[in-house]
Amino acid sequence: MHIYQKPPNFGNLEIINPNLKAVIWDMDGTILDSEKFHIKATSELLKKHHIELTTKEVEKVVLGQIDQIIHEYFCKNYPNLNLSLADFIHQKDELIISLIDEKTIMLPEIKNIIKTISSSSYKQALVTSSEKKLAMALLKKLNLITFFDIILTREDTEKNKPHPMPYQTAFQLLQIKSHESIIFEDSEIGFESAKRSEGLAVKAKWY
Repeated sequence: MHIYQKPPNFGNLEIINPNLKAVIWDMDGTILDSEKFHIKATSELLKKHHIELTTKEVEKVVLGQIDQIIHEYFCKNYPNLNLSLADFIHQKDELIISLIDEKTIMLPEIKNIIKTISSSSYKQALVTSSEKKLAMALLKKLNLITFFDIILTREDTEKNKPHPMPYQTAFQLLQIKSHESIIFEDSEIGFESAKRSEGLAVKAKWY
């Protein structure tokens, strides 16, 4: 297993994969240190509905999961959370966007390597389980959108992580083969998706 405790240097990419044609990034917890904002926003949303949980309790439900599963869990276990999935997502996303800024959500080394890859011969993609509206809002706020050849969110594939479909779709759109990729992922769910896609999966542990 490839594990990186610090963001990679551009010059190391071909060492990781000599067949490299494209670098593919997960977003939450990999490019952005946003998992903590998902957890904090969910905690604040729950408090508004008189559900008091510790950060650890919320983290166990939220970390690496998509909004449908998070919403289903809290509605099932806390019936006073009387919110539709759409309202839950909207309110949580608004809280996340209000909480973040570049200094607290992103390492400068990550932005630098993304910019460098963008101006190189390698292709670059973002594959996230976040919903499109939130992902695009965050990427726009952080001036990252233009650096990616493709951006796939959870609405863009029929199946989501840990299924390999999101990364398999990225390979098709980038017109590469799985072994010509490096995939950076932080969560177990995302890493499972990357491995099952047969791309070269790297565990990102810098956040």
